[in-house]
Amino acid sequence: MLCRCRHQSPLPLLCILCIGAACGVARSQDIEPEVFRPRWKVGQKWVVETVGLQSPVRKVPTATAASRPVRWQFHVDGAEVIEGNNCFRVLLRCLEPGENPETTLWVQQDSLTLLQIRLQLPSQGGFRTVTETYRSDSGQPFPAISALTVPPIDLPLFVAGVKGTSSFQYRASTAPEGAKDAASIDFAVSIQQQMTQPSDDDLRQLLPERFAKSAENAPVVEVRLKSGRSDVHQLWQEGSPWPVYSTNGVATARLIRNEDSADGAEG
Repeated sequence: MLCRCRHQSPLPLLCILCIGAACGVARSQDIEPEVFRPRWKVGQKWVVETVGLQSPVRKVPTATAASRPVRWQFHVDGAEVIEGNNCFRVLLRCLEPGENPETTLWVQQDSLTLLQIRLQLPSQGGFRTVTETYRSDSGQPFPAISALTVPPIDLPLFVAGVKGTSSFQYRASTAPEGAKDAASIDFAVSIQQQMTQPSDDDLRQLLPERFAKSAENAPVVEVRLKSGRSDVHQLWQEGSPWPVYSTNGVATARLIRNEDSADGAEG
């Protein structure tokens, strides 16, 4: 199992999000971002496959070779209220055999803004649990990137009016499990989000064959997430729960299965 964090200490590394235009259908100024926002349901599952581009910075239990594909299952396990926000609770599980770290996401239902992530990081003799919390002083939704790089947890903001290049700010707080508020590490984060149209070459080379074939009927949008320390590239397809392709310099990820047989409220 290959699990990487954007940093060895629990300091969140953040990126700029760029969302691209619908494939072969509309230019960037004509994109309707909300078309690409996933409509999650409680009970929904999907599987992402990652391939590492870099060797792990240190040995971790059950680590695989950097080039070996690893599969991960996302499961919209339920709904909870986090600081007054109605959220989906998403469980992330590595499908490789062995003792694997656990990750839980809390994502605001209406905008799919990432509000909290609880992840286990490799440490001597096992794992340590860290919680990252994301807040906007303005109270408005925002794009956010977690510290976890394998698999990438990078959520753009797909809402009406957010087109072309947009800038956002939020605060990210990191604390070990059980720590008091005074022990948390707090950062102000500036993010820029841009929408562009993916090229035909990108669609052919980066998308799994079945997604590339369906691009004519289901538009695709390009997403780049960039900060001074990270650069993320994504392709989102209308109707998909997760980017069909993403890379962050540490690993590439592709959506390989959408088990959309869920019951429950749609996000």
